[in-house]
Amino acid sequence: MYQRETGASGTSWSAYSVPEMWELVGDYDVNPQWTHVAGWRKTYELTELHLAHIRSYRDQLATAWPPDKNEASRAYVAELDKLIESVQSTYDAAVANHDTMAGATGAIMMAKRDLKPIYDRWQANATTMAQFEAQVAAANSGTPAPMPGPPPLPVNWREDLNRQARTLMSGLS
Repeated sequence: MYQRETGASGTSWSAYSVPEMWELVGDYDVNPQWTHVAGWRKTYELTELHLAHIRSYRDQLATAWPPDKNEASRAYVAELDKLIESVQSTYDAAVANHDTMAGATGAIMMAKRDLKPIYDRWQANATTMAQFEAQVAAANSGTPAPMPGPPPLPVNWREDLNRQARTLMSGLS
């Protein structure tokens, strides 16, 4: 696994090549992350249900035992209001965690999907160039062999693919 320095805005993808980027996401299994996303969803759903029940209990209590007419009721309702605020905070955190986890997991999935054809092109080009270089080496070895023609790919094919992949991965960061 490759580790590079990251800046405040995320990974500096300019330090990576297509094969290095693919190594980071190619075998990454997002299924455990989706399990966590589902867990956060269940957490906020249950918390929301609990919140609705507490609010209902509070309203029923306030109706049956008006806090504006009784100091004990006022104190009890105030405690329920604190509990409601705390459970609301828990609900908000669960929703935020769910959304963040779902967004990050989805971004990794999309990056993996979109990087795959770039990686496949890199591999195909590398094979093509290795074959060409073998032909050049054979022609230059002194053994009679036909001289290959011009290179089958532009000189900057690696940088073109790196640029595409870096742009894609920058979106992931």
